[in-house]
Order: sequence, then structure tokens, then C-alpha cells
Amino acid sequence: MNFSFGRKDEQNSLLKSIIHLIGVNGVSYFLLFLISIVIFRTVDKSFYGLYVIMLSLFAIVELLMAGFNDSIVRFLKDKIPLVDKQNIVLFVLYYKYFLIFSFITIVYFAKQYGFFEFLIGNYSEVADVVDSFLLVAILNGIFSAFIGVNNCILNSQYQYKLTANITFFRNLIYLLIVVALSFYSQDYLDYLYSSIAVSIVLLMYLSIKINKDFSEFSIPSLIRSKFSVDIGKKYIFPYAAPLTGSSLLTYVKNHLPTLILGKEFDLEDVAVFSILKTFFKALHSVSG
Repeated sequence: MNFSFGRKDEQNSLLKSIIHLIGVNGVSYFLLFLISIVIFRTVDKSFYGLYVIMLSLFAIVELLMAGFNDSIVRFLKDKIPLVDKQNIVLFVLYYKYFLIFSFITIVYFAKQYGFFEFLIGNYSEVADVVDSFLLVAILNGIFSAFIGVNNCILNSQYQYKLTANITFFRNLIYLLIVVALSFYSQDYLDYLYSSIAVSIVLLMYLSIKINKDFSEFSIPSLIRSKFSVDIGKKYIFPYAAPLTGSSLLTYVKNHLPTLILGKEFDLEDVAVFSILKTFFKALHSVSG
């Protein structure tokens, strides 16, 4: 009888945790939508559309990273040697930054040959700020890669509530910053630099948390571990490759239309399309 009650309490606790995570994630997406609305109403729509295109370009890199974050959560839970777990995290970090800096190199040469003039229909209207927006997109990608790995380390240690709550408060704080900025600035770069600043603070918090509670996965511990490239073949690629392949469809659905719009229509139209897409994504998340 006691076993039955204990099992019921465990099921109730699990149900509450699931409801909590769904609720927090839904509200977090709704906050993102509010952030997008405030920025959309405040800044130049051409600049808004330009950054959407930059993000869609960088999403190609994220596509090639698909499954690698999941591999951290998957294998750090397994009963495998600690050095293998450390190598998995380190391999994912090396792989991500190899992709990012390869992307930077390709974009640099592509820009020299007029790629952005080809990609953006009304390029002349935003030519002066393309480099700045591209730099912001790259910086956001670098910080997001670190934050994503840290979140996965915490999730592998069953810290799901913590990571969900952190995302919620991150979006809430950024929303407050955006609302305050909207009274003083119409320059989209001010909002993007603020987002980078929030990401830096978040990354520092996550790094301190991991260093304190899961020090075996802190950067100093990872660097001291004996790294082996074979860890990719042993664990990561067999698991991550199918997920990466399936994410091709996600890219076609979510980002390819944005690039096509950028080529064929004005950047203001891209901005409107992005807002509508964000709205339906937030609606879907809130509704569960």
C-alpha cells in the first residue's frame, strides 16, 4: 500500500514538473513575441528585415550543429567513463566553433563577390549597416553556442526547471530593457547590442553555476582532460547525424522562405513575415 502511495506521489510530482516546464516555455516564447513587437514598432523596418535575413543565413550553421547539443544530454546521462563525457562536451564545442569560423570565412569571401547584393533586393538602402548587422549575428552565434552547451550540461544533470526558469528571466529582463530603450532610441543596433550584453551576463552565470555544482564539466576541467577525436566516431556522429539530416526539412520550412522574400521583395516585407511567423510560433507554444 505504501509503495502504491509513493508511486502515485512520484507520478504527481512528474506531472507537476512537466506542466511547469510547458508553462514556463510557453510564457518565454510569448515574451519573445512581445519583444519582437516592441522592436518592430520602434525601429526601421528595413533594418529589422535585414537582421532577419542575417539570422536565416546563420541558421545554416545551426543546421549543421543539429543533434550535437542533444548528444551532450544523451550521453552525459549514461554510465560511461567521465573522461568520455568530458571529451563529448569538448568535441561539441570544438565542432561548433569550427563551423562558426568556417562560416565567417565563407561569408567574408562571398561578400567580396557581391553575394549580399544578390541576396537582398533593396541592398542599397542598407549597404552602410550590413557589416554591423553581420557582426552582431556572428557574435550572437558565438555566445549562443556556449550558452547552448552549458544548458545541455545542466539538462543532462536533470536541471530542467533551472534552465527553463533562466530562459524565462532572460527574456523578461530583455523585454524590460527593450521597453525602456523604445523611449530613447530607434536604432536597431542598440537593441541588438543590449541582447548581446544580456547573453554575456547569462553565460557568466551558467559558467559559474557549472563550475560550482558540476565542476567536472567546467572549462578548466575540460581543457585538462585528455582529448581524443575518436570520441566523435564512437558516440556523437552515429547519434547526431540522423538528427542533422532531418533538420534540413526544418531549415527549408523556417528559413528558406525568408531568404526568398529577401531576394524578391523589400526588407519591410521580410520584417512583416518574420513578425507573423513569431506570432504563430508563440501562439503554438503558449497553447502547448
